Amino acid sequence: MESVIHPQTNVTSLSSTTTVCPQCFPTMPIGDVIIPALAPNAQSGGVNEPLNLTLGEKVTLEVDVYLTINANVGMKSEVFPPIVRSSSSNSDISTQVTSIPISISFGPASLSALDNVKASTNMTIQVSSSAQTGQYYVSITAFDTANSSIIWGDYFQMNVRE
Repeated sequence: MESVIHPQTNVTSLSSTTTVCPQCFPTMPIGDVIIPALAPNAQSGGVNEPLNLTLGEKVTLEVDVYLTINANVGMKSEVFPPIVRSSSSNSDISTQVTSIPISISFGPASLSALDNVKASTNMTIQVSSSAQTGQYYVSITAFDTANSSIIWGDYFQMNVRE
């Protein structure tokens, strides 16, 4: 135990340091998920450009996965609804949507990724004609099917208009 005096308060406290074993925090394998159509500067660390779609539109985009390990990878996505401004206040609130009429599927949904070799899948996005127009955010996740706590991902803005 070490005694420490805090200069601003003149309060004395006791502190100690515990050594943590290196095996407790293994290094996560490095990986990257890139959507080439949205990331023209991906090799230089660029940011994804927005994807602009209209109601009823269907688009297929390539998704590339680069890992530093050999792994069987599953793909999943999540769509976050537009933020709308409340008419009764100036605060932003998320729309209360129980289901978002935008579907995303991957083909193939599972990949065999090899160390430092590009693995690819196609992501198909279908916007229903009944979808709310606005700015959505889409999260794309690649996960190791043998250990789903190991994940890699990407996200992008999707603008839906009439």
